[in-house]
Amino acid sequence: MEFIRMEFWTGRLRYLLYVKTRVGPWYTKKQWEKAAIQHPSGHSNELNFEYPGITVFALPVGFDNYCYAIVNELNADHITAERQCILIDVGDATKMLEFLRKNKLILSAVLSTHKHWDHTLGNSTLKSSFPGLKFMEVGELHLSINGDVIKAGGLSLSVCSTPGHTRKHFIFLLKLPDEQRQLIFTGDFLFNAGSGRLYECSPDVQLASIAKFVGLVKPTDLIFPGHEYALENYKFSHWLWKRSIRSELLPSCPNDRTYLVAEYGRKVDKCQLARSALIPLVPFSVAEQLQYNLFLNTADESIQALAGVVKSDGEVQRQAQTFFNLFKLKDEFWPEKNKNWF
Repeated sequence: MEFIRMEFWTGRLRYLLYVKTRVGPWYTKKQWEKAAIQHPSGHSNELNFEYPGITVFALPVGFDNYCYAIVNELNADHITAERQCILIDVGDATKMLEFLRKNKLILSAVLSTHKHWDHTLGNSTLKSSFPGLKFMEVGELHLSINGDVIKAGGLSLSVCSTPGHTRKHFIFLLKLPDEQRQLIFTGDFLFNAGSGRLYECSPDVQLASIAKFVGLVKPTDLIFPGHEYALENYKFSHWLWKRSIRSELLPSCPNDRTYLVAEYGRKVDKCQLARSALIPLVPFSVAEQLQYNLFLNTADESIQALAGVVKSDGEVQRQAQTFFNLFKLKDEFWPEKNKNWF
């Protein structure tokens, strides 16, 4: 099953131009220039989150991207106070170089979750600026990688392959010293109340990655995604449940739809309040996603009915079709998103 914008030859051509030619870097740079005009101080406030021995900085890039800096607070230089850090998904090198300088940080490694230019455009500049620096780029990894550990800057991150959004996509898991929680950097695999679009894989591939992910994490683990999509995603979920009431899509839905409409409405209000103040809606817990993320619950009959999937198909097919239909419905709800190149 091919997916969304890739199902027409024009979508395929645009995507190939983006990933295979110089059009991709050019397009991404133009997007950054437009974003700088629209959001001179960034699409969100720059925030840092403190954990035992570790600080994570969420750094806004472009219209909605995040680059993350993981700082090891335990190995600061006693004389210069410089600390080591790892950067994840460097879409804009200029911003990252300024961030490193301002915070007296020593760059130990650069990691990329996948190949798209909005996550990797800054890598070449950083390679030139830091000869010999450790880079982990997607092209160098094998699809089968799972559980391998990257060690840099006194930190250890586990790597998990999560194909779906792209054929090669990886998430990084950092276990906190108290061993009660993990910090998970998901790139475009998983968002707050949403999932990454599938440009190179079918829904069943993404669903297999989701099943693997659910088996690796705990409800208390925290997720840092590649984009700020929370408000958009909760608006979509809220709209979908309201639509089901109006159209009587779910005549025998086991859940209380009125409650769900109100619950997602409260989520929308909370997100709108935060975003009006440019507060990043990251991180968020795995527990919250298991409860509210439709794309993590495609096995739920009420979600299948919500997406217009009939019960007669096999279970695997129903889940894949539910995933597919949810994105079709999202395009109906948010048609302007389809005007982007990818």
